[in-house]
Amino acid sequence: MKYKGYEAIIEFDSEDQIFFGRVLGTHAVEVFLCRSVIKT
Repeated sequence: MKYKGYEAIIEFDSEDQIFFGRVLGTHAVEVFLCRSVIKT
């Protein structure tokens, strides 16, 4: 996924039914979780 110049890797955990990922190309540790996705 790309957003505002950032790129992230997103994966789906079928056991926990969540999406999770990390932002690439930064020195900080940035992770995120999501239970649903809305396409805009």
